[in-house]
Amino acid sequence: MQDKQAERDFKDSINQRDNETKVVVAEINSQAEMAILQLKNRMTEADEENDGIKPDEYSQEAKDKLMQDMLKFDKQLALDREKLDFEK
Repeated sequence: MQDKQAERDFKDSINQRDNETKVVVAEINSQAEMAILQLKNRMTEADEENDGIKPDEYSQEAKDKLMQDMLKFDKQLALDREKLDFEK
């Protein structure tokens, strides 16, 4: 009986660490994406002012899909955080 409880506690502990790791990785990825976008924006402004090279143009459809993916990611991250908070 105690062995089973200890095993359940151990598995729960591993699951919590796994969830926490996933949340941290998602936060890091989100921050990295934001940093890349900011860098691209700065580079775009600098390129247009300095060397005349223009960045690739993206269709409105591609921009809309990216925005949908970002919103979906944010919602999933929020759900994962709620789940993690609930499990604690």
